[in-house]
Amino acid sequence: MNAMDLLGAVMNSGGMSRSTEQRVENSFGFPGGPGRGGAQGMPSGANAGSMMDILKKVAGSMGTSAGTGGGGLLGSLAGAVLGGGGAQRQAAPRSMGSGLMAMLGALAAQALQNAGAGGAAGATASGGTGSLDDLIAGFRKPEGREEEETLENMALLTVKAMVNAAKADGRIDDQEMQNIVGKVKENGVTPQEQAFLLEEMRKPMETEAIVSAAGNPQIAAQVYSASLLAIELDTDAERRYMDGLARSLRLDPNVAQYLRASVGIQA
Repeated sequence: MNAMDLLGAVMNSGGMSRSTEQRVENSFGFPGGPGRGGAQGMPSGANAGSMMDILKKVAGSMGTSAGTGGGGLLGSLAGAVLGGGGAQRQAAPRSMGSGLMAMLGALAAQALQNAGAGGAAGATASGGTGSLDDLIAGFRKPEGREEEETLENMALLTVKAMVNAAKADGRIDDQEMQNIVGKVKENGVTPQEQAFLLEEMRKPMETEAIVSAAGNPQIAAQVYSASLLAIELDTDAERRYMDGLARSLRLDPNVAQYLRASVGIQA
């Protein structure tokens, strides 16, 4: 099974929530995000450029296109989400998955940096360090089979986190599951990947396993960001879930606040 393809197919299909695409779009233009100078209630600090600026640097370091309308890392994500439905259908699942990983990595790293906890964004802005955090954040290509497996495992954890968050309100029924799998199927995923996604949606909540797999602050912040893309937060159950997830992941409150604001959640 190819987790990066599955992640990209989920995004190409509109994500796990009706708000997924809007939240991704919000993160690109977040006024308190990387380099835009502090939204109300957000910590000020070292800002190294907008989300688009950071992803352009990532795309350049990986030798891919930095244009919003073209192919490659940034083109697949920005073109698919910001360019509307037509572009969305044209994005290759693996490129979309890689683009999403870079976006989540940039958000997480900047949130950690602003909270004084470090993060991979500074390394990326200065040319990259080849660190494991850079790999996990999707800021550089994997080198060798072991790193490829590490990145695939991060993509798989991202899928699981998104599915888990989508189940938080208890309202994902069989028909909705089939609709999601049907849309993912249109994006060319294998029967094995379709079956895996359906099985994940049918499972009971597995928050503890997801938290246990988040082995460092960068991963924890990315897991939280991915969860924000997959949940509506319009019920008490969903709000309790995200509050509990932040505590379980041991996120600094400023990190959680930054990530929520970056995708357009103000409360």
